Amino acid sequence: MKILAFAFLITASLMLILPELSDAQQRGSLMGAFSPRRADLDQMRERGFLETGLKPVYPKGAECLKVTSPFGSGTRSDGSARTRKFYNGYHGGTDIPAKEGTPILAIADGKVVHKVEGMGIGGIGIILQHRPQDTGLDAWTYTEYKHLTEMPSFPIGHQIRMGEVIDQAGTSGTTGGYYGAAGFSHLHLAAFYSQEEHLDTPINR
Repeated sequence: MKILAFAFLITASLMLILPELSDAQQRGSLMGAFSPRRADLDQMRERGFLETGLKPVYPKGAECLKVTSPFGSGTRSDGSARTRKFYNGYHGGTDIPAKEGTPILAIADGKVVHKVEGMGIGGIGIILQHRPQDTGLDAWTYTEYKHLTEMPSFPIGHQIRMGEVIDQAGTSGTTGGYYGAAGFSHLHLAAFYSQEEHLDTPINR
C-alpha cells in the first residue's frame, strides 16, 4: 500500500521561517507575510519564502509518491503558472498527487490545533502542533494537511502519533475551479516553525 509520509528532518528544511515577532505582532497575525491573499513579496522573501531546490527524502522501505509542485514553486503540478492571487503566485506548500482514498499519515507525534471545513481553495484541512521533544528539533513545529476527503473526527487538542492515519487524500477545494468538476486529488503539505509555543491557531486564514 502506498503511503504519504515525508522523512521529517527533510520536511523541516522546507518550512516557512517565522522570525522573532514583537508582542504586538504576535497579538495580530502570527504569519504576517504568509496570509495568502495579503502576502507582501518583500516580506515573504525576508521571512524565507523562497524556492529552496531541496528534494524530499523518504524513509527506507517506504513506497511514497513523488512531489510535483514543491514549496516556493511558481507552477502547479501540471506545469501551469500559479495565480498571483495567493502568495504572489508562489506555492505555500508541497503538492503530492495521490489517488482519492490514499492514506495520509501524521509526520510526527503532535496535537490537533486547527481544522478547516473546506469552504476555500485549500479544501478540508487539519493542522498539527509538534513539541520539540516530538521531533528532536529545537523549535515548535506545525504541519498542515489539506485537500482531505472528509473532516477528521479528531477534536481540537487530540494527541496523534507519528504514522497514524489522519484521513485520506481527496479533491476538496480543487473542484469547480482551475481543475474543473473532477478536481485534482492530492495532498498539500505545509510546515511552519516557531521558537515559542503559540496557543492560538498558527495560521491566519
